[in-house]
Amino acid sequence: MKAYIFHSALNRRISLLLLIAILLSFLPIQAIAYDAEPPTYTTPASIAISPLSIVQSGTWQELRAEVIAAGTVPTTIEITNNIYLPAGTTYDAITIAAGQSITLMSVPGETYTIQRIGGTARHFVVNGTLTLENIALSGNYPILPGNHGGIEVRAGGSLYMEEGSVIGNNRRVTNDSASAVYVTGVGSTFTMNGGEISHNNALSVTATNSTGAAPVFVISGAVFTMNDGVIRYNTGRFGGGVRIGRTAAIGGDNRMYLHGGEIYNNTAFFGGGVNLEFGTFTMTDGIIRDNIATGFQNNTTLALTDGRGGGGVFIQNSGIFNMQGGIISGNHSYTHGGGVMSGTPAANQFNMTGGTISDNTAYYTGPLATATNTGGGVRMTNGVFTMTSGMLEDGTITSGTITGNIAGNDGGGIWIGTGTAIANARLNLNVGAGALTDNTSLFGNGGGIFTVANNGYPPSLLATHYPNILATAPFIITFSGNVAGGGKFEPPANADARPFGFLLNNYDINYIGLNRIALITFILNGGNVAGDTDSIGFTIPQFDTIDASDIPDPEKLLYELIGWIRVGDSTYTILSEVDIKAEPIETSTAFIAQWEPLDPIIITYLSGTDGTFSGGKTNASETLIATGGYPTQVPTPIANYGFRFIGWSSDDGLSLLSTAELMALFIDTNTTFTAHWEICPYANGDNGYNGYNGENGYNGYNGNNGENGNNGGNHSNNHNDSHDYIPGHQRPPSPPPAQPELPSRQAYLIGTDLGYIRPNANITRAEVATIFFRLIDDSVRASNWSQTNPYSDVVLENWFNNAISTTTRMGIFKGRPDGTFAPNQAITRAELTAAAMRFMGTTEIQNTDEDLFTDISGHWANMYINAMAANNWVHGPNGQGGTFYPDRPITRAETAAIINRIFERLPEYPADLLSDMITWPDNANTGAWYYLYLQSASNSYTFEIKPNSIHERWIALIPVRDWAELERPNSVP
Repeated sequence: MKAYIFHSALNRRISLLLLIAILLSFLPIQAIAYDAEPPTYTTPASIAISPLSIVQSGTWQELRAEVIAAGTVPTTIEITNNIYLPAGTTYDAITIAAGQSITLMSVPGETYTIQRIGGTARHFVVNGTLTLENIALSGNYPILPGNHGGIEVRAGGSLYMEEGSVIGNNRRVTNDSASAVYVTGVGSTFTMNGGEISHNNALSVTATNSTGAAPVFVISGAVFTMNDGVIRYNTGRFGGGVRIGRTAAIGGDNRMYLHGGEIYNNTAFFGGGVNLEFGTFTMTDGIIRDNIATGFQNNTTLALTDGRGGGGVFIQNSGIFNMQGGIISGNHSYTHGGGVMSGTPAANQFNMTGGTISDNTAYYTGPLATATNTGGGVRMTNGVFTMTSGMLEDGTITSGTITGNIAGNDGGGIWIGTGTAIANARLNLNVGAGALTDNTSLFGNGGGIFTVANNGYPPSLLATHYPNILATAPFIITFSGNVAGGGKFEPPANADARPFGFLLNNYDINYIGLNRIALITFILNGGNVAGDTDSIGFTIPQFDTIDASDIPDPEKLLYELIGWIRVGDSTYTILSEVDIKAEPIETSTAFIAQWEPLDPIIITYLSGTDGTFSGGKTNASETLIATGGYPTQVPTPIANYGFRFIGWSSDDGLSLLSTAELMALFIDTNTTFTAHWEICPYANGDNGYNGYNGENGYNGYNGNNGENGNNGGNHSNNHNDSHDYIPGHQRPPSPPPAQPELPSRQAYLIGTDLGYIRPNANITRAEVATIFFRLIDDSVRASNWSQTNPYSDVVLENWFNNAISTTTRMGIFKGRPDGTFAPNQAITRAELTAAAMRFMGTTEIQNTDEDLFTDISGHWANMYINAMAANNWVHGPNGQGGTFYPDRPITRAETAAIINRIFERLPEYPADLLSDMITWPDNANTGAWYYLYLQSASNSYTFEIKPNSIHERWIALIPVRDWAELERPNSVP
């Protein structure tokens, strides 16, 4: 059944304006898009109810009436306008009764809003099944205990969120309620296949402790499954994004499954992303990133609580967290556990068989700072953390990685327990290929792992020394790059007594030994040593000297190494290799390379005595970079009367070069070239004058015949009949020889007005169309220029109209089945792949015998993806043979990587770039996988191909083209 809810035409106009304002208030600016062609929407079977003419005003009561009239027949209700409930109204929630199946959606191509403006009740109570598609719910502000901000799903009920649906800008007033979705009771389920839950506030304004506060609250045996979509920019006390369970009495078997999507930029007192208690959270994929746990006790007492934290996930009250895949990254805790934290009791479990916990921080220096911040990646106050290998359904062996995390105090990667009994907290390191790398304890001990060490730190390891770590041999977990501010020590004498004994150096696992090791770091400062562009590090015993062979000899394009400065030396004394190796090292020390620009190469051109250059000059010069290059400004020789130019020489005429040969000569030192001439008798008309003609000799200046002469037989055409030149006059110059041009590239990716390039933001369909529009050859763009298109949502005034119209005319892009282009939707990985293949002119693609990824069989873009992969233009997150995730949005960095591979814009190292290029504060990490891709995409430059015939080296920057000139309604190609 399909019912319709209408407003008047005037209301539609007002509603549209309000909708734009509302959506802009909570949708991300960087929304970006995909390029797929999804199947056309098909309405479910319908029965005749409420003739269309009866439903006129589209009020909340009429929507309720349509739901009631639907009965148990599966029904789709299309909303054709926004519905607003004015301030002060007390409309009850609409109930989806048991046995009902209602799909609520906007008409195709639209996303309308149902908004309470100061309303006091939730939108829906679901006892049956409710599906949301392309509809926004916002503005709830419940004041009664037990009411929830958006939707309440009760026992036996099911809620589905599909792409385009939004639950946002809701909040709660009282305790024990959720701001967006509340799922309660055995058999109740919430499945999120797309859409977003954002800008909801679950902090009570009347209850100090906000006991039940969370945007998504799963309780009493309910199940939440997240396959896609985003939960972002929400606030809560227990879980900024999601809370699973509450107390034992009403906890039940609460479960959450994270198979995809992202939970990011949420904030809570504990569990910035997810708070888990009395239930199970299984994560197989998806991302939990950039969430914050403040550690505050409540919303009136802003004091940090030592037992709270967990920037990404907080586990308490017998919660079980199974991490089999996915990413927990960039989260922050003001107290402990930047990525994951387990509180009380000892029954908590964290089982990690796959996935990555990276770049999380437990550190705070504000006015409320406490003395300790521990567990940058994971903190287990109580409970058991098991890190081992796992196996996916397809038989793939998995293992977890904890890397790049930072703690202000102990345990940069993992912090385990405060007690001495195994029952309190334990780390199980079983057989597996996991990794703990590059974690940092800023001011404490245990860069990789910190745990209780019984009996202090004796020289010989005791069997009971580290009771909280149980390691199973063979021990093959990788440890590298971990650092602790407390220093590094030689492991105990009998380190082999435990499987992990060799890691007791305080950098990998906390240990304060007798023999301190000094970490020596040489910061290359833009230099390069065998591919390393950041730093070279190694250790030596304290008070030893550095061996000369360990001091690196880096190179930097256009610079010369003049020495090193010790970091922290206020006198900035430059040290030579001799100075460094002569001084005993008392503590960990870093040296930073000092560079001096190399002198440029100067090429000097002298005219000699029998000719000049343009303008009567007798000398000229040009400057090349210090590493050398090819001449590009060779002056034009002009012969004196009676002479002709015969070539250039740098060795007093022993060998002569034509201008073309000189321009093809690589010059790597200061060089002077002198023009050489020879005497040539006057031509007598019949023979012409075989004089100066640039590189090849001049073929006669015969009056009206111009520079080519008549070469005899046409004496009457010679000026003055007797000879070519008027005595006392110089020969007129011929056109200068053609100068070879260096190849160049134009920037196609432009940053924001605030100066950011946004590597990890999704990219829209309009933005990708604009990229291809910019990459088209000027002549091809002009011949296919169009400012008209068949789409209902792309008009002349849009900045992207010309790009979309032209690329559509060329067949690069296709619209949606409903006649729209969806310019502001994020483009998927599959859509970008299809557009790229069409851009390359490939209209017919034969499928490969075997798919190159495991998740593209039967997909509409299967052939495109296989073809792109076969050309090594797309790799997939896990490489060929892994998953491709064709329907996921693609980021700006991933887009640049694909485009650069297609066009072979491939610098090999940061040293291949130029120091004065355009840079971005969010692309400053030269070690990031996307650094070179984004720098190449956003700069305009000339270049040369390196000897390996694959990579390029930049020569000079050129002005970035003003692409806005092609984006205006009055633009012409």
